[in-house]
Amino acid sequence: MLTTSEIRWFYQGTTPPAIENWFIADVLRENCQNLEEREDWYLLIPGCEFLGVKLRQQRLETKLRVTELGIWQLRNNVIGAAEKWLKSTCEDGKIESLITPDVIAKGQWVKVEKVRSQIRYLVANDYSLTPTSTDQTSQEGCNVELTKIIINDNHWWTLGFEASGTDDKLKDNLETVAKKIFQTFPEQELNLVDSYAYPKWLSVFV
Repeated sequence: MLTTSEIRWFYQGTTPPAIENWFIADVLRENCQNLEEREDWYLLIPGCEFLGVKLRQQRLETKLRVTELGIWQLRNNVIGAAEKWLKSTCEDGKIESLITPDVIAKGQWVKVEKVRSQIRYLVANDYSLTPTSTDQTSQEGCNVELTKIIINDNHWWTLGFEASGTDDKLKDNLETVAKKIFQTFPEQELNLVDSYAYPKWLSVFV
């Protein structure tokens, strides 16, 4: 299991060129990584914003919201809702403690195609940042991602921050990286009404 603190925004349409250029030049910088293309299958749970269930590469993964961390203004044109989540990969039977087997078997599943670009920043004790591989989830730091999405032939894009590390530093890791990254963010607004996690975004299609 992995506990994370996160903040994310979703917008319909293609990624604005200004944001795509900013992400490449100011977030990835010289640390270019290959784009990740994949298909995930999400279980639609009507009215549920605190639990996500998806199939990824034949693995069943769950994401449960632990608590809401409040509304954060990270820049004059950037405001969002931060949350704490518990992520796990479920073996047969374990998921039944969250949702019933008939929902898993008969529920509505939707395919989400993704093209994701991401990088991780480690956070030192002096709050300096070091870019690294996104596999280093056990170290204090935060992943930053820009993802293009296709669902039901609709194009979306999402910008997200996902911090991990020791529990007492999760919130600081998220805030430190997000504030630093947004220092060079373009003038386009990221609004509170568009800030939520995948479970709420999927409710648009229920």
